[in-house]
Amino acid sequence: MLNNQNKEWYTKEDILEIYPIKHTTYKLRIKDIPSNKTRMVKSPRGKPTREIHNSVLDQFFQKRRKLSTTEMKKLKHTIKWVNNHTWDYFCNIKPVYSSIKDNISYMNYLYEKLSLIKTDITLFYSVEKNFINNYYHSHFLIDCATDMLSIKDIEDILEIIIDSNRIGDTKTYVKKYDKMFGKRGAEYSSKKKGYHYEILYPNK
Repeated sequence: MLNNQNKEWYTKEDILEIYPIKHTTYKLRIKDIPSNKTRMVKSPRGKPTREIHNSVLDQFFQKRRKLSTTEMKKLKHTIKWVNNHTWDYFCNIKPVYSSIKDNISYMNYLYEKLSLIKTDITLFYSVEKNFINNYYHSHFLIDCATDMLSIKDIEDILEIIIDSNRIGDTKTYVKKYDKMFGKRGAEYSSKKKGYHYEILYPNK
């Protein structure tokens, strides 16, 4: 279900704003929606407007496929994809005195090591500037099979990153993604104020 829904029925324009799909995909998917979950309403322009009930939006318009290289270069499209993906872990790390380049290196290192444990992992991360100084931290989301990758697996690798900082108050946070929060965790991790973002996929 959509998080923080403000209305019951959504138009095509609403759906294309929320989900990372194109007009052609929208047209294909509405054919499978039950008749009691879609309706046509009068429009000021004269032509009726199709509306779809919010209870079936995720079912028919979420998608799990990878983004293309071109799509990933478009921040808005990437954010829509991240917000509609299914994640297993919600995490962040705040290294000591770290640059954007450092954070990118840490996230790639984490992904490389996690991939040795389980090969089918998707990781999204966003690098942000600290509030109190000119250094940077990262928010990241992990998609995996939870019975094959544990919080301890993630924390053990992050401890290596922490050791590389040696001193200071490096902070980490790793938590199972709470489905009760809907998409809020993903929306928090994919804020537009990030300085760098990337989706890391398995090599398949």
